[in-house]
Amino acid sequence: MDQRHETLPHDPRELAWAEARARLDGLKPLAAKLGISRQAISAWRIVPGKHAVKVSEATGVSLHELRPDIYPDLYGPKSEAPAPATAEPAEESTKAVSETTGLLRRLIQFPRR
Repeated sequence: MDQRHETLPHDPRELAWAEARARLDGLKPLAAKLGISRQAISAWRIVPGKHAVKVSEATGVSLHELRPDIYPDLYGPKSEAPAPATAEPAEESTKAVSETTGLLRRLIQFPRR
């Protein structure tokens, strides 16, 4: 079965679309913004990938919530994020960046056979 159309009972994508619809003042303004008909939007079970960005902007529901299959959660759950360790001094990180840049320059300029 085509993965894009496969849904599970209580699919989180369907729940996110229901949340997005609840935040809207009707489907007509969203339809106008997307350039499609209200009827087309009302037939969605999940937000199509090509419309996810605009739906997210219009509703405030994150892209990851609307389409986790396309937009992974790059930062992970906020509660599980490790506490930042003491940051290295700016001078050390700047030095590391300049050393890496110098290595990359040498690799790029290395003569080929």
